[in-house]
Amino acid sequence: MHELTVAENIINIVATEAGKAGSDMVSEVCLEIGLLAGIEYEALDFALEVLAPGTVMDSAAITIEKPGAAAKCNNCGCEFSFETFMGSCPDCGSADLAIVRGNELRVKSITI
Repeated sequence: MHELTVAENIINIVATEAGKAGSDMVSEVCLEIGLLAGIEYEALDFALEVLAPGTVMDSAAITIEKPGAAAKCNNCGCEFSFETFMGSCPDCGSADLAIVRGNELRVKSITI
């Protein structure tokens, strides 16, 4: 369950940033975790619920934004959204694609 490690890292990032702002508690943390990030949202929620007590995130509200997946064709420039990876551009059929959205995994904002 790598979500436990991700949760530990989130708490460490939040604690570091809160410390820089001179605070030992935060009221809200907003995460941005794309659908392609390989994270099980429920497992991450559980890991944060278990690890947050006694930390800077003890009473913080946690929200998760879940950007959808999108790719751009390196051949024709078509940008398209997808739910399951298609493997080719819907316009020209090229398989030369770059993921442009959906693999985010970051702390987007912290409210102190």
